[in-house]
Amino acid sequence: MNLMTGGQCTVFQKGENFYYADCSFVPYIGLETMIFHCDKDGNVTSWTELYCDRSGQSLEDCVKEFLAE
Repeated sequence: MNLMTGGQCTVFQKGENFYYADCSFVPYIGLETMIFHCDKDGNVTSWTELYCDRSGQSLEDCVKEFLAE
């Protein structure tokens, strides 16, 4: 759980890279999922997004979509 927003978050691996994914409710936008590069422990050094979804999909569906790209 993302303690700052109350949303869901996870760390996953694609190839040799690790990613942090966060799915949270954002006022005036709705459910938003964003994915960022991170280290294996989930520490993000650059909050420049690689992926953003505002369709209301679940965190799991967004991660699956990102992995398929």
